[in-house]
Amino acid sequence: MAFNGNEGDWITPAIAQTMTASFRQKFPNEKQGAFLGIDKINDILAQTDCKGLRVYFARNTAGEMTIVMVGADSREADMTSMILDVAQPCPPFCGSL
Repeated sequence: MAFNGNEGDWITPAIAQTMTASFRQKFPNEKQGAFLGIDKINDILAQTDCKGLRVYFARNTAGEMTIVMVGADSREADMTSMILDVAQPCPPFCGSL
């Protein structure tokens, strides 16, 4: 299968809240999420043949849960010329989900 840029499905806020609450219940001491800015995300998406974003769960040098984000091309390969981390963690930078 090749990526075409239309992968993923929309879900309702209620489903999202159920999913995130389940995660928080199972992993109460982990980070709940992360924020990355639109400018950096747009830089990744602007790469030639980038079809979307791949997000990896990771641990930073302090041992805290974080994410690493890269573009993925139509062949499903990571585009490693731009790798994004140093996200603003939740908590304390949380939203409503």
